[in-house]
Amino acid sequence: MLTVVGLGAVFGNLFFNQLASLVHSLPDVITNVISWANHTFRLMLDPTTVTSSLHVTPSQV
Repeated sequence: MLTVVGLGAVFGNLFFNQLASLVHSLPDVITNVISWANHTFRLMLDPTTVTSSLHVTPSQV
């Protein structure tokens, strides 16, 4: 039983660390996706406008 609780704590900690990393890198991910979409579909989206309208600037995340 103690092993199960220990493993749950370790994996729970790992999950929350990964989630925090994802949230922290979200503005960069969105910028990369917008750049890819602009290049692939010949769009003219502004990554700064998109991230600010989605409220995912680094200070807001």
